[in-house]
Amino acid sequence: MFFLCAALAISSNECICTYMKQAIWFDWSQMKGKQMVKGKTATTVASGSKAKDGRATGGKSKRPRISGRSEFALTSPAHCLCANLRKTARAVTQSYDAALLPAGISSPQFTLLATLSGNEAITVGDLAGQLGMDRTTLTRNLKPLERDGLISVRAGDDRRSRILDLTGKGRRIFNKAKPLWTAQQGRVVAAFGDGAAQSLLVGLGQLGGATTGRGQ
Repeated sequence: MFFLCAALAISSNECICTYMKQAIWFDWSQMKGKQMVKGKTATTVASGSKAKDGRATGGKSKRPRISGRSEFALTSPAHCLCANLRKTARAVTQSYDAALLPAGISSPQFTLLATLSGNEAITVGDLAGQLGMDRTTLTRNLKPLERDGLISVRAGDDRRSRILDLTGKGRRIFNKAKPLWTAQQGRVVAAFGDGAAQSLLVGLGQLGGATTGRGQ
C-alpha cells in the first residue's frame, strides 16, 4: 500500500492515499479551545492562562491528544468500517489525483510506477500480491500504462507468467510525479498530524490483518 503515502516524507510505500482510510476514529471531544485554522486543527492556550492543574502554560499552544475511548456505536451501519474507509479513500484519492495532474497520471498509476521503480522484472502475480489486488483488476490497470509506453510486459520463463518492467519513459514520468506526490503527502500529513498519520498506518495494517485472518 502506497499512498502517509506511499510518506510522511518517508517513502511512497507509506503513502496516505493508498493507506489513509477512515478505519481509526479519533475522539477530540475532550479538548478545549479547539480552532480550525486553514484546515488544520489547533488548540491555543492564551498567554498567562493556567491549565487544570494550576500551572501556567506560558502562552504555548498545545496539540490535541488522541483519546483511545470510542464514542461510536460500532453496531450501526452508519459506522461501518468498510463504508467509511471507502468514503475517505475517495476523498483522499481525489486530492492526490489533482496534485499529480501535471504529470499526466493518476494516484493509482503513481502507485504502480513507484512499485515497479523499486522492483525490476517483477511478475504480475508478485505485483498483485504486494499491492493486495487480484490479477484481473491489476491487469486492467496496467493496460493504459503499457499502451502509453510507461511499462513493458514480456513473457516469463514458463510462458504463462508475465514480467513487468518500467521503461525509460515510465521512469521519466515517475521522476516528474514524485515531487508532486511528495508535496501533496506533506500537505496531508501537516493537516492530519504526524503522530495521527503514523498511528493510522499502524491501524490500517492491523485492520487489514484482522479482515484477512492474518492478524498483526
